[in-house]
Amino acid sequence: MPKDNLVSASLPAADVQAVSDALATIRAKLPFLIDLTPQDRRRLLKMGDGSRAFVEKALTAAQGNPQVFPPSFNVAEYARDLTLWGQLGPIATQVTQLAELLDDTQVALGSDLMNAAVTAYGYLNQATTGGLEEVRAELGKRFERGPSSPEPGPSTPPSPAVT
Repeated sequence: MPKDNLVSASLPAADVQAVSDALATIRAKLPFLIDLTPQDRRRLLKMGDGSRAFVEKALTAAQGNPQVFPPSFNVAEYARDLTLWGQLGPIATQVTQLAELLDDTQVALGSDLMNAAVTAYGYLNQATTGGLEEVRAELGKRFERGPSSPEPGPSTPPSPAVT
């Protein structure tokens, strides 16, 4: 194995199951979570941290002046939503941090695995023992280069810029 082994750990099956069960419990405790489509996300009015004071002041005004609101405006629901938004914030932060740690660990493990595989391939290529030709050929396919893509010419419009 390479000297720069970034992750060296094991995860017992019982712990994998315990983590899976814990995540299932979290999902069960948050049954109101919704899944928005990208189009839904674009259409929604967004509330960032800078808008919290505006939302809180508007709620205070609504609670203090119920006579100016029609019966269809549910001030109690507004207050519940604000409370829930505040409760979910710290949970979302923790889940995001956990997701980033999981992603970083998988990237590091992938690097460890690729380094080990490339090193193993190098040893196999240097081996003089017979019978490894098929394995070397199969592993060597990973490093074959396919045909390069043609340069865009006058008849090929350039790809649109992503912003």
